[in-house]
Amino acid sequence: MPTGLALTLLLAGLSALGPLSTDMYLPSLPSLRAALGAGMDEVQLTLSLFVVGFALSQLVWGPLADRIGRRPVLFAGLLVFSLGSAICALAPNIWVLVAARFLQAVGASVGIVVAPAIVRDLQTEGAGARERSARLLAQVSTARALAPAVAPILGGYLQALLGWQSTFVILTFFGLTAVAVVLGFMGETLAKPNLDATSPGRILANARVIVAHAGWRASALAAAFCYCGLFAYISGSSFVLIGILGLSPMAFGFCFAVGVFGYMAGTYLGSRLTMRLGTVRMVRLGGAIAFGAGLAMLVAVLAGVGGVYGLIVPLVFYMIGSGLILPNAMAGAVSPFPTMAATASALSGVLQMGLASLLGLGIAMAFDGTALPMTCAITLSGALVFAASRLQKVERKTAP
Repeated sequence: MPTGLALTLLLAGLSALGPLSTDMYLPSLPSLRAALGAGMDEVQLTLSLFVVGFALSQLVWGPLADRIGRRPVLFAGLLVFSLGSAICALAPNIWVLVAARFLQAVGASVGIVVAPAIVRDLQTEGAGARERSARLLAQVSTARALAPAVAPILGGYLQALLGWQSTFVILTFFGLTAVAVVLGFMGETLAKPNLDATSPGRILANARVIVAHAGWRASALAAAFCYCGLFAYISGSSFVLIGILGLSPMAFGFCFAVGVFGYMAGTYLGSRLTMRLGTVRMVRLGGAIAFGAGLAMLVAVLAGVGGVYGLIVPLVFYMIGSGLILPNAMAGAVSPFPTMAATASALSGVLQMGLASLLGLGIAMAFDGTALPMTCAITLSGALVFAASRLQKVERKTAP
């Protein structure tokens, strides 16, 4: 089993399958649409059905990983991802591409479910276990955050040089390489399989146990509301920064990268402070920063001051807060459930995707040619994550 930096990179690569699969092919959408003779609504399905497949399949991978182990589930998911990517590259029409994107999403979601569960498996019980998990997840998140910064740039070069199919060829190669790494270097980390994890009755019972846990609810809600703010920016920023404020695509890419590096700064800071402050305090600190950043952005938009800077500067702070929140909240969601860690991770992931999708739909419906819908969504997300961060009590350390 890899350790240290190798383990961090492996888990980051597995977790990055989703953003790589989406962000890398965004620059190819116009060419793809022309090549396949598709309408805008049909092309949009390659994004929306990917999100649906990515969310729902987590409910399958989670119980399977708790029942038969992390390694075989990763192997199966990565094969599905590679197959879906290959079919995307060979798609003769838009409907084959839509179906292949759904298949690709089913495989891509395995990494985001299993990676936190592996982190939980590798941490011994006792004082500081959750903090150690959060620190490793923060390190993984720092490395994973490179994907949305690099993927659109790489996709743009691939599109210019080789065409839209080349993106999916690269993703196929990435998936097969991950299969080889899992087979060759990764051992099984699940010490005690949960033999009833995949029975329908047990799945429902496990889900009830997990959802009834106050710590899971507080952590999962904090992560979900935080992700809603991120998704609000991802789904609305191009319309605001390019369509309203007039930035060029290159300038937009730079602004997007600035936000990503803000997130990386937050995860790095979190990896340094979590052991000292604990996961609950880190989520509370991140929630306060995210809420303050959302309010600052809303004031700037309502007052009509700052222009691009009035959006980007608060966004950087929202991303820093997110970097503090997400790894610690995910650790808080999986740590109480050593035999159901993957299921707890999957339920948290579905909550994130579901709420974010609803928020994205709301932004699209409310779009009025201004930055206000996106800004209100980010501010509301910051307020909700701050409220959720107050639901969980700080654990008091007792003297031995």
